[in-house]
Amino acid sequence: MQLKEMGIFKRHDEPVLVPDDVYWRSMEVFNPGAFMDKEGNIVLLYRAIGEYLSYVSRIGVAISEDGVNFRYLGDEPLLYPDRIHDWMGVEDPRVTMAGGKLMIAYASLALPEPGIWPGLRRHISLVGIAEADSNDLESLGRVRKVGVILEPHPNRDAAIVEVKGKLVLLHRPETWGSRPSIWITPLNDYRGELRLREENSKVILEPEGEELKIGLGPPPVRIENEWLMIYHAVYPPMVYVAYAALLDDEFKVLSKTPRPILVPRVEWEVYGDIHHVVFPTGMVIKDDEVLLYYGAGDKVVMMAKADLSSLMSILDKHKME
Repeated sequence: MQLKEMGIFKRHDEPVLVPDDVYWRSMEVFNPGAFMDKEGNIVLLYRAIGEYLSYVSRIGVAISEDGVNFRYLGDEPLLYPDRIHDWMGVEDPRVTMAGGKLMIAYASLALPEPGIWPGLRRHISLVGIAEADSNDLESLGRVRKVGVILEPHPNRDAAIVEVKGKLVLLHRPETWGSRPSIWITPLNDYRGELRLREENSKVILEPEGEELKIGLGPPPVRIENEWLMIYHAVYPPMVYVAYAALLDDEFKVLSKTPRPILVPRVEWEVYGDIHHVVFPTGMVIKDDEVLLYYGAGDKVVMMAKADLSSLMSILDKHKME
């Protein structure tokens, strides 16, 4: 399949985060959540792998003043497996300010208890939730796990967003609908062991045409009266690309880019631990620029940027009737 990107986003020439010699991030560093702290620095919460045998993910912290040159903060992970709900790893964090707190939604790989989830022998992907009191590094150092969504399962690609003073969860439940899609569910509480119901939820966006599945990228960002959402789509055989969409306050899709905004094209994206992968998970708006952070080839973190006004103009031109 020939997939041609729109050329809106310009990649930075090299990855902005790569593995180093610290054991738990020595093989892969990818799929970061992103936010701007109170000092104007850009912070990435990255997923890291230190060995391939058990392939257990941890989440660490990196910081940059310019959004390109990052340094790792410390040699210990911020979040790591420490309970039955995430015993096989914590992955792919999405970060938002919501409800007055810094909210981190992540894939929590649980080792099922015998008989609870029949037929699942190794692990199951749940949505885990952690919080910090503010978006400064001191508060981030006191981050705490506060909740896990047990049902639906498997479930991932999640983010918590505040809409009109209320919290909602964007997520991709594998067992709802005909193909894996992006759903939204009101989140009356995010603490403890939670179970969400399909009848209280709605689909935001479903796969189209040859798309095998889609999933949320970074948490949507409010731009004036609309929400800018980046999402990934998967084409046969397993090619991950990125699109952009505009949503209203009811999270109805108003427009989508007619072609992908990013397609695996450069070496890091085409050849990796998993080939042909562009997987955006972090987005920061700075000085009318969209800084998009994404995992490339499940190996490194790359950044691409676009002019916000130009991106919004393209989306405005493709609004649906």
